[in-house]
Amino acid sequence: MTGTGNGGELINDDAPHKDGMRTYIAMVGTMFQGAFSDNVFRFIMTMLVLDVANEMAATSEEGILLGARYQLYIGLALALPWILAANVAGWMSNRFSKSRVTQATKVMEIGVMGVACLALGMGSVWFGILTFFLMMLQSAFFGPSKYGILPEILAKSRVTWGNGVMQGCTFFAIILGTIVGPWLYGEFKEVLWVTGLLLVGCATVGLVTSMAMAPVPAANPKEKLDINPFAPLVRYGKQILIHRGLTATMLANTVFWSVGLMLQLAAIQILKNIMKLPDAQVGFGLVPIVVGNGVGCFLVGMLCRKNIKLWLVPIGGFFIALTGMLTWMVTPLAGTIEANGGELPGQLVWGIPLAMGLVGLSCGAYVVPLQSYILGASPSEYRGGIWATGNMLTAVGWIIGSQAFDMIMNLRGNPGDVFLAGGLVVFLAAIVTGIFFRELFSGAVPRQMTNE
Repeated sequence: MTGTGNGGELINDDAPHKDGMRTYIAMVGTMFQGAFSDNVFRFIMTMLVLDVANEMAATSEEGILLGARYQLYIGLALALPWILAANVAGWMSNRFSKSRVTQATKVMEIGVMGVACLALGMGSVWFGILTFFLMMLQSAFFGPSKYGILPEILAKSRVTWGNGVMQGCTFFAIILGTIVGPWLYGEFKEVLWVTGLLLVGCATVGLVTSMAMAPVPAANPKEKLDINPFAPLVRYGKQILIHRGLTATMLANTVFWSVGLMLQLAAIQILKNIMKLPDAQVGFGLVPIVVGNGVGCFLVGMLCRKNIKLWLVPIGGFFIALTGMLTWMVTPLAGTIEANGGELPGQLVWGIPLAMGLVGLSCGAYVVPLQSYILGASPSEYRGGIWATGNMLTAVGWIIGSQAFDMIMNLRGNPGDVFLAGGLVVFLAAIVTGIFFRELFSGAVPRQMTNE
């Protein structure tokens, strides 16, 4: 039986499932497909709305403004499902077998991508954004089961390793989706419904992969559903607040994902408006930061195979700030480039992507120990709900991050400033978290305890 302590205690879980490794491999494959498809569809929709905006606008300036407004709506469609569905997602993860929930979300994805064929074929911005909202809704339903199942199928000493490998595979899927999405849009621009059909095929592969998962027992089969979408903040928030370590790491994790969105938006601005890459190549330009992130997660996952090394969090925060400052230093103002004839100095052509890649590498040291601790410190009967609450907080962080990005850009119009500010915020969050949760600095995790 598991439970929570009042401090930084990890929770003592039961033995892992006998088919745990097979289930884990199947889950990683299913997760990979989902992350890949999410990003492919997001980039296809982004390219579509920008083209539609340019066609509707009388001038290029109006097209940019209208395209930005459409991108804002895509951002809301990305974040809102994780807030609105957090309660249901957490309940499903606790009430039913996480394996069965995963399979059900894959069936839902097949249906949503069928609708996407129609939306993309019509070239409708609003129908497409609605379909993207539904795609994110099924991802929100999948989220708590995806990570919450790890302590149920893996030995306790391998949960951090499993989380690191899963995070690394997630970022690899993001790499492929980031590259393939714009490429598919360019190849099938006149027959976009074909891209929807390809995504139906991807979802079908994900369903087949998920069928290899063993039916793990439900964590809390008697849990009742509260229709209030904000109920997790009340119910599971209490479980988080009574646990000092959970409170600290959950807030630090929220700050990380808020800044993460800021950095992603800034990276796209740098590649498109500073480095002047063609639209179809922007995805390739994002590869260094995503690869760096994935490598960082893999390395930390391997380093933490036997236990969670919380001391990596402040170190990761420090290096995010340091590499964010480096990115800021090598990113020139757009006006400076124009004054030099529009040519970017050769050393910056590779220097800027390298600096952003180092930011991504540093992020792995920060986020993997945090998420592993959240998983380990959550009692099994509430783990899905706590993770769903974390997803809700992450979505709120995305909304805050997008607004912060806009505010920083309005100061000087320099996306490098976002890297500087974002890195400093993450480092400050690590310091504040360590003051509140001293084990973050000492690296010592208190002895595991259980509730009576």
